[in-house]
Amino acid sequence: MNTRRVLAVGRTESGKSYYLRNAICRRSPRVLHLDVMGEAHKEASPRAVQVEGLRATLDALVVAADYTRWDIWAFIREPDQLQALATRLVYKPTLAEPSLAELLGGLVLECSEVSTLAPLRGTPPDVSGLWSWGRHRGLSIAAATQHPALCDVRVRAMSEYVVLFTLTDAASLRWVRENMGEELVPVVRRLPQGRGVRVEMGTGRAVEFGRDWQLLREWKLGGTPRLSGNLRDG
Repeated sequence: MNTRRVLAVGRTESGKSYYLRNAICRRSPRVLHLDVMGEAHKEASPRAVQVEGLRATLDALVVAADYTRWDIWAFIREPDQLQALATRLVYKPTLAEPSLAELLGGLVLECSEVSTLAPLRGTPPDVSGLWSWGRHRGLSIAAATQHPALCDVRVRAMSEYVVLFTLTDAASLRWVRENMGEELVPVVRRLPQGRGVRVEMGTGRAVEFGRDWQLLREWKLGGTPRLSGNLRDG
């Protein structure tokens, strides 16, 4: 199964969630939107299934297994429930049984604020396993954050693409400088709403795009960006 891990970084209303939902989620047949802040569900389509809590989410996914296309929006806030969901998605109950992600035929997990799901300190191993084991189970991740420096290192280190939107706070600009390169700092400070820069982490190829995904410019960063604490996947 082809999977991808994308991290979109930007301040409020910069366009990061719009990008993930339209450039990635809308093109995917099976999407679980994880709303940890209790706000993202407002953008769900009328046809989407909306659930609250772990039990209701798992029940909805069991029903979804009989369909090839679905869109589920789940509001889960409690850390123990988030950990339990991560466990079910990527870990096999036994050697002979598939994980839930495999049973569903693969899916995209979209998270509206990933620093809440996977904070810099205290992320349970099962949650970080979404990134380290997800690609082996057909799980793609589309994660957004306003606070990249507050995310678990695996979220940053195992992202194949980092998409930068407007950033102005000192901590985030320092993160860009240390992890993506000095040359991107003035770029992200001046980006208007909806415009972004997608960086392919393995090659340093950068693409600046407009709100309708039109290519504005493309270039190779001076040095291939390496996220701090870069780890090998799987």
